[in-house]
Amino acid sequence: MRERRAEGVLSWINFWTEFEIRYYFRHYKRSKEHEFLGLKQESMIVSEYKRHFHDLLIFAFTLVPTEQHRIKRLRDGLIYDLRKGLVILYPKIVWELVEATRFIDAVLEEE
Repeated sequence: MRERRAEGVLSWINFWTEFEIRYYFRHYKRSKEHEFLGLKQESMIVSEYKRHFHDLLIFAFTLVPTEQHRIKRLRDGLIYDLRKGLVILYPKIVWELVEATRFIDAVLEEE
């Protein structure tokens, strides 16, 4: 904002725009990062959980910088029965984890 003040008077619109960019978005991003870190599957079906995970991922991308970090975070948020079924699987991409989880979920539904 200092640069803008050096050019002359800062209008209310310009001030508000810069304020939102610098402070509001930062607060919103932190809030979404926190939501991402606490995300658990709980009562969601696997596809809902995956979608919610990916929606929040754009705000927390630096927290899970590699595919393996994303796989671990996604797996850790799954319900226990699904995590238990994945114990011997070492997926290389998120898609493999999601597909295996869907298969295990379908098998558990048959019980």
